[in-house]
Amino acid sequence: MSTLNREIVFLVLQFLEEHKFKDAIHTLERESGYFFNMKYLEEKVLAGEWDEVEKYLSGFIKADDNGYSIRIFLEIRKQKYLEALDRNDKDKAIEILVKDLKVFSTSHEELYKEITQLLTLENFRENKKLAKHGDTISARRTLLVELKKLLEGNPLSSKKLVFPNFEATRLRTLLNQSLNWQHMLCKNPRPNPEIDSFFTDHSCLPPNEARASTSVTSPVAEPSTYAPLGVHGCFPSNPTTSTGWMVNASPFSPVQSSVIAASASPVPVPQNQGLQHLRTLSNAHGMIENKSTDHGQLMKRKRPRSKRSVDKNGVEPMSRGIGKRRNLEDASDKTKPWELTEIVDPTQCQTVTIPENSDTASNVTRLLYTNSGVAVLALWSNGVQKLWKWGRSEENPSGKATASIIPQLWQPKTGLLMTNDVPDNSEDAVPCITLSKNDCYVISACGGKVSLFNLMTFKVLSTFMPPPPASTFFAFHPLDNNIIAIGMEDSVIHIYNVRMNEVKTKLKGHKKRITGLTFSTSLNILVSSGADAQLFFWSSDNWEKINSVGLQMPAEKALRGATRVQFHSDEVRLLICHETVLAVFDVNKMELIRQWIPQEVLSAPISSAAYSCNSQLVYATFTDGNIGVFDADSLKLRCRIAPSAYIAPALSNTQTIHPLVVTTHPQEANQLAVGLTDGSIKVIEPSETEKKWGLPVPVPVPVPVDIGTAATSTANASEQLQR
Repeated sequence: MSTLNREIVFLVLQFLEEHKFKDAIHTLERESGYFFNMKYLEEKVLAGEWDEVEKYLSGFIKADDNGYSIRIFLEIRKQKYLEALDRNDKDKAIEILVKDLKVFSTSHEELYKEITQLLTLENFRENKKLAKHGDTISARRTLLVELKKLLEGNPLSSKKLVFPNFEATRLRTLLNQSLNWQHMLCKNPRPNPEIDSFFTDHSCLPPNEARASTSVTSPVAEPSTYAPLGVHGCFPSNPTTSTGWMVNASPFSPVQSSVIAASASPVPVPQNQGLQHLRTLSNAHGMIENKSTDHGQLMKRKRPRSKRSVDKNGVEPMSRGIGKRRNLEDASDKTKPWELTEIVDPTQCQTVTIPENSDTASNVTRLLYTNSGVAVLALWSNGVQKLWKWGRSEENPSGKATASIIPQLWQPKTGLLMTNDVPDNSEDAVPCITLSKNDCYVISACGGKVSLFNLMTFKVLSTFMPPPPASTFFAFHPLDNNIIAIGMEDSVIHIYNVRMNEVKTKLKGHKKRITGLTFSTSLNILVSSGADAQLFFWSSDNWEKINSVGLQMPAEKALRGATRVQFHSDEVRLLICHETVLAVFDVNKMELIRQWIPQEVLSAPISSAAYSCNSQLVYATFTDGNIGVFDADSLKLRCRIAPSAYIAPALSNTQTIHPLVVTTHPQEANQLAVGLTDGSIKVIEPSETEKKWGLPVPVPVPVPVDIGTAATSTANASEQLQR
């Protein structure tokens, strides 16, 4: 949901609070999932209303979300069980043991056995770990302290614990917006693109601002900052309970921190006028009003699916899905013009060569920056993985990756190496790798079993899914590091729960192996691409197929090579890369926006492509060694980096050394790294003088026609151009 819709919910909550509609308040809190009312939870815990406690929690977390959520539900049900024992109500205790605690018997077998044995004791405090367990009220208070800590630490609930009350100025802004919408809709029923872009078009904003702001003119109501942890920033995986029993939290919980700014005191709104404006504003912003009069209850408007022609496999050719396709040339001409920059000499850019792999017969097939931007992780075709880190120094105080300093090969004290299981007949194996959001865990494979590595110790925590079929692509769920999408050689996608060690579901539809996977949290979808030149769109809520399209490319090359996909930072536009084409696809509208085909100075097949961190650039590598830097909106070439600028002349011309994979720095938009066919890795940045790839075309400055000042004006204009 957009920030504006979120503000509407908070405004309704404020209204309900002022008018003391207690039941409605907590129902809306739970059903919207926007604000967790700790005070309400405190009341229910101290009252021992456990069913209501779990019902309220269910709007924000589930018992199997992550380690924090498991702890929360386990502690509540354990307290409920102990209270039944304390009342000597063993029938109720057995019921709780069987119905509520049984779900934890597999993941916490020893704990469940110990809890069961309490039934044999006259007083459960005879157990040494429970000797200091107080009376019911004190135990509930102790539980409440523990729950608060867990909720504050849980990334699924921590950012929902603060309520932003609206100042008078913000409240007036919302109401004025609703009045303006009402006026415009009555006067002109046709959509106003300019107004619509005011609320929805954030393409000119950085990613964080695009998700947080509601307009250009109004202040941000709830700015969020994300702090991904570095390699040394993993949170402890085994927090202990207050009663002495150890509960193993999942090590895959996503780590995010958010700061929510709350404004001043609430402002009363007349009931009829307030609700009327809320309804008008909601309708204008893409929501519809339920016909019932229960306080103007709102619900989302479902986007209708258009009927499209499909082939016998249910696949829609892209050419059929672009009836509303934009004029590609006209659209690109409106973007900012750039002069093509040719970089052919090493002095024209900054390049650092990461120490080469000892086995030069292996290619660098997969390459990733850590999310913190301080290290590079590489996977070779022989299954070996290595990690290089940039340390803090006077020359590099931030410790971030840079092309001006050589990084160091990072090795844990254990002396372990990260090596994948590689079968003997692995010539056609597809190496694949993905990194958890907290930079703590790596999942990779190279034709054999999938391995889960701890990036701190390089220890293999587990292996799973032995071939056949072999894994070909991985993608962590962006909101839950327990869930990973695994593309397979047999064209099936497995939705796998790492913590539970089970396949939740299998997605079928592709005809060839899976070559790309990417998630959009804003659209709640998973996009998959395959060697069958098809894209499939799956709901990440219920994993049902939403749509599919077939890519248009030369017939002889349609089923060759990999088709890769990556979402723009707006999580709506999709970058599609095949050796024959670069394309940008609008997933909301299911239409092709624009495409680029290898030509002229960049005529070789494309080997890899990726968005820059701010999604303003597209980096593409080619099999002749060239690297193209494109404007992401227009796909116009801004800069060509020739192989002579970053690859030393080969001793033999029998094989061209070229990049197989490109990756981009998570914070520096102009930094990229490429993995080469000779086993080496290059980190590349613009020269210190240029700072950026490509130069904008200078716009002539009009010179005043005045014979007395003509020379001075011309000189000033020339100086401005140079600046």
